[in-house]
Amino acid sequence: MSITDTKFFDELSRRYGVGVMQELADKLDEWKSQEQAHEELHEMEKAVRRFRTLARQAVQGYRAWLTQHSDQIHHPVTGAYIQYEQTYRKMQVRDAYNLYVVVNKDYHELKRTLATRQNNAEATPLNPKQVA
Repeated sequence: MSITDTKFFDELSRRYGVGVMQELADKLDEWKSQEQAHEELHEMEKAVRRFRTLARQAVQGYRAWLTQHSDQIHHPVTGAYIQYEQTYRKMQVRDAYNLYVVVNKDYHELKRTLATRQNNAEATPLNPKQVA
C-alpha cells in the first residue's frame, strides 16, 4: 500500500505525521496478507479432510476386497492373479495414506507459520505515541 493511496492517509499524515501514517499502511498490508493466509489455511483444511477420506475409503475398500477374496489367494489357477491384485490394492492404500500424510504435514506447517507471524505481529502493536 502506497503512502498516498487515499485522502484518508493524507489526512493521517497531516494530523499525526508521515511516520504514523506509514506504520498504519504497513499494518493494513500485514492484515491483508494475514487474511489471505487464513484463506489458504482454510483451503488446506479442506484438502486434509478430502485426502483423509480418500485414505479411509482405500483402507475400507482393501479390507472388503480381502474378505471377499481371501479364500482365492491360494487357488492353484487364479491365485497368482489374485495376489497381484492384492499387491495393487495395497499400493493404492499406501499411496492414499502417503498423500494424506504429506498434505497434513503441510497444513500443520502452514498453521505454525501463521501462528508465529501472528505472535510477532501482536508483539509489535501500532502505537502512534511511540512514533511521534
